[in-house]
Amino acid sequence: LAAWRALVERLGWQVYVTNTTKVHYEAPALVAAYHQQGVQERGFSRLKSRHLHIRPIYLRDEKRIAGLLWLLCLALWVLTLTEYRLRTALAERGEELVGLNPASRTQSTARPTTERVLDAFPSITLTTIEVEGGQYRHVTPLNATQHHILTLLKLPDDLYERLATPPTNSNFILHLRE
Repeated sequence: LAAWRALVERLGWQVYVTNTTKVHYEAPALVAAYHQQGVQERGFSRLKSRHLHIRPIYLRDEKRIAGLLWLLCLALWVLTLTEYRLRTALAERGEELVGLNPASRTQSTARPTTERVLDAFPSITLTTIEVEGGQYRHVTPLNATQHHILTLLKLPDDLYERLATPPTNSNFILHLRE
């Protein structure tokens, strides 16, 4: 037992335990499932990164735990889907995206991460001024990189400019349907 612990300590192995039986899963299928664990763990570690600022939360109610897990899975799905769509569009066009690296705005990449893309949209501001005659709105104009990202994601080029037009109904959420 001491030799096994020394070997595990030296190689950094992890032992996984399951309550399934050979009837449910064969050993090669279980090993393949655990082999893919790194892929899922990387995704959830992205949610906990400093970019998204998700912090630990302690819940006791099972419904709230299930709801939080559902929201986290949805957020992870949006992160990975955005990244996939961007990388696929860049590969189809044979292009690289420029302007995502804050240290070097001229550096380009064919494999942008969603976190870097989100960092490219920090300065968008919607200003609303209400006066007696009505309401006036202004949205910070997008730069070339931001327009290019919207194009690659197949989103309308005027997506943010629409925020400056007052909604026809009182439900502002419907106005932001994209």
